[in-house]
Amino acid sequence: MKIIIVSIVAIVITQFIKIIWFYFGADHRASHPFLWPTFWIGGFPSSHTAALTGALYAMWRYDGMSSLFGFGVVISLLIIYGLLEDKKRQVLFEEYFVQSSDSSLQKIVAEERLLSFSGHSLFEIVSGGVVGIIVGITMTTFLP
Repeated sequence: MKIIIVSIVAIVITQFIKIIWFYFGADHRASHPFLWPTFWIGGFPSSHTAALTGALYAMWRYDGMSSLFGFGVVISLLIIYGLLEDKKRQVLFEEYFVQSSDSSLQKIVAEERLLSFSGHSLFEIVSGGVVGIIVGITMTTFLP
């Protein structure tokens, strides 16, 4: 149960950071409702990675280098690779959209909406991992 709590806390913290980052970021994003970035936006920092690394740290802290921990590492690496791959795919789509004569596709790129929903950059993943590890260390220290 403690591992799940660590993951949930890591997600809540990263989502809070995203809201702050979103509303103090570019001006053209301010037109969205307040809860939009809370539930729908990707980006800095990666909540997925924070939850995974927080859970992995807690697993390692409570159970050591067990088979379950090893399995968690492998699954986490696959998920993180998928996030990077999704981002790469959407960047490719954007390149095609920019060259399109369809104004709707060009508007999606201009408003940066496509990349808000797809995958994460390496920076976003690393920053999510740092948040997850900090949450894991903090939670396992104060919730023995």
